[in-house]
Amino acid sequence: MSTQIFSKAKLQNLTQSLIAFLRHPIREIPHVPDWTWPELITVQVLVTSLTGAVAGLVARSVIDIFVGIVFRPIITLVTLLISALFFYYFFQIFAQRTLDFRKLTIVIFFSSLPFFIFHILSGLIPPINLIGFAFTAVILVVGLVENFQLPKKLVLRAIAGIYIVIFLMWIWGRWDSLQIETGWRGGSIENEAPEVHLGQ
Repeated sequence: MSTQIFSKAKLQNLTQSLIAFLRHPIREIPHVPDWTWPELITVQVLVTSLTGAVAGLVARSVIDIFVGIVFRPIITLVTLLISALFFYYFFQIFAQRTLDFRKLTIVIFFSSLPFFIFHILSGLIPPINLIGFAFTAVILVVGLVENFQLPKKLVLRAIAGIYIVIFLMWIWGRWDSLQIETGWRGGSIENEAPEVHLGQ
């Protein structure tokens, strides 16, 4: 199996699929390739480690580069599988449809590619993650409807609900970061200028 995955012809096919999708994501998402699990995981690891490393370079952070190469592929893979499980059971319950789990995971992965690309600039422009996820959401709606013939209205409601939750979590996270940063600065100023009592 490993020789099939890493053969020159196989790598060319995988690369061509990615390039074709990035050129025309809406047109190509209804025709995702039928990758095996090893192929999907291999491409996912390569793409996320590459974009994670570049994001670290853009942010000029050695730690971010290390995290992008080592931990980002693992976190992304876990997130990808959890997302696939969520949609698998969601549509089983609310649409009475049992989807092909592997194909569902492939659709989610391809839909996530714009987010991976936009994330490269997140160190300089934090809100760009929301823009990337918005593109991912639109592509995912098309991918789920076209690949599995699911009710469009149900898919729209599910994706919109998830986006709203992620948007609110992002706002909350940014607010917490701002509060922590403000508190740290206030504390450091007080420590730098202690009260002095003359004659003591």
